[in-house]
Amino acid sequence: MIFPQWAIAPLRYQQEAKVKHSPGFDEEVRLAKKLYELEECDTLIDLGCWLGVLGMKFKKVIKPNKLYLIDAIPLYLNVAQTLFKECYIDATFIEMCIVPDPASFNRRFNVILNDSINTSSAVINKKYDPETIIVSLPTTSNIVDPMAAATALKLLCGEQGYLKMDIDGMDYTLIDAILASDFRPRVLHFEGLKYQFTDQLKLIIQKIRAAGYQLPPDDQILAPGTDMCCITCSANHWGIIYYKVINGIMTYQPSLTMES
Repeated sequence: MIFPQWAIAPLRYQQEAKVKHSPGFDEEVRLAKKLYELEECDTLIDLGCWLGVLGMKFKKVIKPNKLYLIDAIPLYLNVAQTLFKECYIDATFIEMCIVPDPASFNRRFNVILNDSINTSSAVINKKYDPETIIVSLPTTSNIVDPMAAATALKLLCGEQGYLKMDIDGMDYTLIDAILASDFRPRVLHFEGLKYQFTDQLKLIIQKIRAAGYQLPPDDQILAPGTDMCCITCSANHWGIIYYKVINGIMTYQPSLTMES
């Protein structure tokens, strides 16, 4: 598939900026390395890999035996593959789009192409800056429901898998499907969007605990003053970092990081 340069250029600009400076990503990778090694994982899945920056850092720092980068939008995977080629590292790239009802999905996402917070998120109806680039991007034809995704991910992960997910509001639905199946990744790595999905977050952390994973106390996960947390957890360990929206930018808060 050939992608237009007008679409690639703003993504490559964001990718380069994140490669040069992304302290939140660096802290996620540090915690990921800790749990990956403590739980003796051999496979790492970056589900919702966006432009591959976090996946590249996983590869260089953690050096997983097997690394899979998965995204719903072929354009993002193409830009991620370019980064990996430039860094002379490899991974397996997979197209997969997870939605509740594949039959009714129109196979497109409306996204803000030049905004690193909203690039991979569905656009909501509100006023935007005149320089905002909103486009409708085609997704992969490999569209699956959460239970089918859980089955596919289990086949990739095996018994020693580390599963990182960032799939724009579908994280909790997928975790719910995973916990309803017999798939148990050694490590779960997911976002808690406290400003948007607080009730769903409260419910899913109860289910994750019931499945045998260790998590920070609820009052730490839901602590006021931040907008998002990123949680890594296994049967024996956990870590949590926090972000706050400052001047429209999701900003890592280094002084709040906690781990077991």
